[in-house]
Amino acid sequence: MARTPDRGGTLKTWLIRFGQLALTALVTWYVLGRVGVDWSAFQQLDLAEWQPNVFLLAASALLLLVAMFMNAALWARVVRDLGGAHIPVTQAIPLFMIANLGRYLPGKVWQIAGLAALASARGVRPVTATGAAVLGQGLSILAATAIGLGALLTGPESVRTWGL
Repeated sequence: MARTPDRGGTLKTWLIRFGQLALTALVTWYVLGRVGVDWSAFQQLDLAEWQPNVFLLAASALLLLVAMFMNAALWARVVRDLGGAHIPVTQAIPLFMIANLGRYLPGKVWQIAGLAALASARGVRPVTATGAAVLGQGLSILAATAIGLGALLTGPESVRTWGL
């Protein structure tokens, strides 16, 4: 007799989903506590005065998403250049985005540790994944420094005074 697929999922699946939901709620509660959200001040805001520019909001969200996708693609390329396994961009993006959630946990290593753990399931040695992440961060800092120095040295007077 053939078994019909269980559309409701197993108990293990439901427990995992509940655990994920509980972890999400816990991290959200922690982040809101660290930010120091004052709910009484929030309730006093007149939300009718807010007139968000939907186009600019959508454009900025899209630009941020594209930048994150580019970071994931660059990380995958650096992994390959360091001798690691080839990770297609379509696999690197979700891997990188999931690991990116680690930045909201206390401590500074969870994003990179998560990236190393997730990449190891794709055949990348944790040392290679970590090295690629650290190298990518270092290159980003160098690029930002070069852009900042260029702005300080050649920008308008209002920008150049920031460097003093």
